[in-house]
Amino acid sequence: MSARTARNLARARAGGLWIAYCLASVELRRMGDSDLVVSSVGLGCNNFGSRLDLERTRAVVETALEVGITFLDTADVYGDRG
Repeated sequence: MSARTARNLARARAGGLWIAYCLASVELRRMGDSDLVVSSVGLGCNNFGSRLDLERTRAVVETALEVGITFLDTADVYGDRG
């Protein structure tokens, strides 16, 4: 684990966040019939900017990328609420 990852994990833990940092290798999957390949683990991002400040958001996203998470869910709402 890199020093940066260790720092980011410490920040994430201090903020009460639990991210899939324990995954040594994230499985990749193809999206449907497309050529798009993303991680099988996704990161929900709708708390960024409201519940998490910039420093914590940056720590979560950097750590997710470092462990191989490439699927970032940026939906604001689901279903017919929006």
